[in-house]
Amino acid sequence: MKEFGIAIGVLLAVILGNIAITEYQLYKAGLVMSGVTDSLDRTSRHNAEISRLRVSIANLTRANRKLRQDLASAQKDLKAYKAVKSAKQQAFAKYHTDSEDCLIFDGDAHMVECQNVKMRAKKEFERLWQSGQRLF
Repeated sequence: MKEFGIAIGVLLAVILGNIAITEYQLYKAGLVMSGVTDSLDRTSRHNAEISRLRVSIANLTRANRKLRQDLASAQKDLKAYKAVKSAKQQAFAKYHTDSEDCLIFDGDAHMVECQNVKMRAKKEFERLWQSGQRLF
């Protein structure tokens, strides 16, 4: 689950970077388009350049729209992941609580013993969770 959260975070960063790049490209294309339409006469060569720029702007706009959709989807996945993670943490807290004996350690051996109990409980909890048993 942790790797999935990291992967979603990286995906969000990549998508945000791509959105920023396409926004910049749209801005630059708009500047070029303004300059081209203001300064060029209506020769066929210039009209072809204008058409090419319009196609580029349309393609960039579509790419930007797709990136925004991907970002929204990734954010939705991340929210769902966080909800499951939170629910799982709450379920484990209900499943296992440290005994009063393990609230203050008497020494290193006692600390290890308490941590081993918790690790075994976590392992059993994970097994139950993976099998679909979630009545905690």
